[in-house]
Amino acid sequence: MEVTVGPIPAPSVLSYVTYARKCLRAFMASPDAVGFPSEVAEAFERYHDRWDLMAHDSDLVRWSEDIDTEELRWLVHMFARVARWVADDPVYPAEELGPGMEFYTALVNALLTALEACGGSDRDLAEELRCDFPGVIR
Repeated sequence: MEVTVGPIPAPSVLSYVTYARKCLRAFMASPDAVGFPSEVAEAFERYHDRWDLMAHDSDLVRWSEDIDTEELRWLVHMFARVARWVADDPVYPAEELGPGMEFYTALVNALLTALEACGGSDRDLAEELRCDFPGVIR
């Protein structure tokens, strides 16, 4: 399934990546990460690396990737899990995300739109998550 984000200003992407890396490291070190697949955390880091490079190479970032439906489902589910943990922890206030909120919101919406396009139970999951994905301004 094709996932496309952007164009988004590079400073927003860099702000998001910095915040996301910090939050992911803290989540993975917490007891709440028990059972969280290390390969998913590694996939998140690969995306962070890719977006970081793109943001350093251009003033505007447009990211597009074809993601297998099963992988997309897992990424969205695990992304929501980490986002909920961050939202519930006062150590990581959303204000710290700053301009990165633009990229975060676009990313979440793009992932959920792609999941909806898969149809069936994936569409239902995306619609449910869209209602309460932490920090997303609709």
